[in-house]
Amino acid sequence: MNIVQTWNKAVSVMFFPKREWKVIEATGTASSTLGYLVIFSLLIGITSCVRLLFKGVFKVGFEYGIQMVAVVLVGTLLLSLFTYIYSSNFESKATFGKAMQLIVFSLTPVYFGLAIITLVGFYLYFTLIFAVFSIVILFIGLPIMLGTPDKQRWLFTGLIVLTASLLVVVA
Repeated sequence: MNIVQTWNKAVSVMFFPKREWKVIEATGTASSTLGYLVIFSLLIGITSCVRLLFKGVFKVGFEYGIQMVAVVLVGTLLLSLFTYIYSSNFESKATFGKAMQLIVFSLTPVYFGLAIITLVGFYLYFTLIFAVFSIVILFIGLPIMLGTPDKQRWLFTGLIVLTASLLVVVA
């Protein structure tokens, strides 16, 4: 997946999630999803470096950028793994690939938010806006990607959000 395709997919996921979830479910692959994740994690790492470079701290900026890439990649894959493990408790028909697609594409607003926040500075309000946007996209995608019944969606979404929050605290 190249940068233009990634941009188009991100815009579609954020502004037309119901339609885009159906497209992802039908045509998405684990390799294209990983490409999407790598592009966004690199974007976040680059914006982290750039911000600190403007402050004149090259070595620290470079190291921080690499850490951000690693945290985004590992955190997203861990959340995908937990989602896959939890899915059987919520009558969902998940594979790890589908769980990974659900998490990676649901976190699209968070990826944009992290890129913006690391570039201009940390602002809690922006973080919360992007997080809520991601939760809505996750909620819409659960029945399409994992076949989660409507009666289980709220609880499953809440558990994923709780797990993500714990991963953020640990990171």
